[in-house]
Amino acid sequence: MTAVAEPQDQTPVMARSWTPQARAERFEAAQRERHELADRIGRTLAAELNDRQVEGGGWHHQVAPVNFVSVLLEHPSGMSLSLVHEGSYRKGAAGRRLTVRGGYPSEYCGWRAEPMTVGIDTSATSKARQIIRRLLPSYQRTFVAARAMQQRVQ
Repeated sequence: MTAVAEPQDQTPVMARSWTPQARAERFEAAQRERHELADRIGRTLAAELNDRQVEGGGWHHQVAPVNFVSVLLEHPSGMSLSLVHEGSYRKGAAGRRLTVRGGYPSEYCGWRAEPMTVGIDTSATSKARQIIRRLLPSYQRTFVAARAMQQRVQ
């Protein structure tokens, strides 16, 4: 008795890799990778700000459920810092930067601290140092003004 060979899939590997299912799997894997990167950045940066006792500690992070790296660092005082990857279309190191902005009450329409960028691939220590030195002094001043205006309105 002779064995009958099973017909093998004759679809070229390249064609299978571009099926809708394969594209969806690659998209989901990339989305998971970005979410994990954002979580790691947020966790380590919050820990670094707490270790340095910035505003007395108490920082925690949230990862936004979006298709790019987006982290929100929040402090019990109401201060917040958002780190967002906005330049993914850029090439090289310029495409590997996070824009850091301070958060304000929604009704505040005064002067805001100028946003800055930090490298995605730099250490949490380096990111924290840059944020503390370059963003926090002006952000703290404007945040105090925003809170004062918010209290006057209420």
